[in-house]
Amino acid sequence: NRLLFARDAIRALNELHQEGAPDEPLVHRNLTPQTILVRHDNSPIFTGFDRTKIPSDVSVASSSIPASHSPQSISPEVQLQGLAAADQRSDVYSLCACLTGLFAGLNDGVSSGTIEILAAGQAEAPKQRCTLAELDRSLSELLGDSVPLPPAPPARFWTEDQTIRFHGGDYRIVVCLGSGRVGTTFKVVEVDRSTGEELGTYVAKVAHEPETGQRVLKAYGLARSHLGRHESLSPIHEFARQWQENDFIALLGWIEGTPLNEFTGLFPLVAEDQDEPSAEIATRLCRLRLDESIIYVLNAIVECFLGSLHA
Repeated sequence: NRLLFARDAIRALNELHQEGAPDEPLVHRNLTPQTILVRHDNSPIFTGFDRTKIPSDVSVASSSIPASHSPQSISPEVQLQGLAAADQRSDVYSLCACLTGLFAGLNDGVSSGTIEILAAGQAEAPKQRCTLAELDRSLSELLGDSVPLPPAPPARFWTEDQTIRFHGGDYRIVVCLGSGRVGTTFKVVEVDRSTGEELGTYVAKVAHEPETGQRVLKAYGLARSHLGRHESLSPIHEFARQWQENDFIALLGWIEGTPLNEFTGLFPLVAEDQDEPSAEIATRLCRLRLDESIIYVLNAIVECFLGSLHA
């Protein structure tokens, strides 16, 4: 995974450099372990663009060397002459120096080979440093297809556009709908793995604790056959056979609607229509009627269970 990240960081810097014109190259000039971040899917994110040399007639960036916690990532020419001497070859030096730290102290063959490849981008003279394309090719040859994809982080760190595999399908997170003591709910879209086509929208549930997760799974198993297609009840599409940490416990059907918080502006109108003295009282009445609706639905489910038991 470290090798895969290093290769992707090389490609990301190459993409950044290509944004500039040949006569006015784009140079980052501030690549350090503090400005190179890692996303949940092991892909790189570059930050610290306050020192970037942007193609323009006027530059507002300082030419002094930034106060870095990692002076070893600053190229020799920049250390001698300041940021004015930095070019794309200086970025290559800084990135290779930062990535080398990922493999320091590791004695396996892959790590030793990666350090040797990255050393070619850290030559003292800028003209002697290898290009990003050469680094990409060498790391890709060393990488091969043997490195597995990184596992998903804990569910509390899941973010938008992250893909979670559940029961053989790939589900991309659209947004987190809410989180509480029991678990977290996400709006997800099933994606075809080969074509990227969106196959359907669902509500995904995650339970944080094993004891709670097992109880919730039992409830889904009992209720699944009794929940028909109803305009206000979400059907249970699929649920896990047993609770697993950082995995979905159930997929529910997605029903299009309007979030309740969008109705808050209507409460003063409800208060006026019902001759209530304040919008707060109207809000409490709406909540009471909502609670009565929930109780009605729960009673209907209980009657279904009692009827099946008598049968």
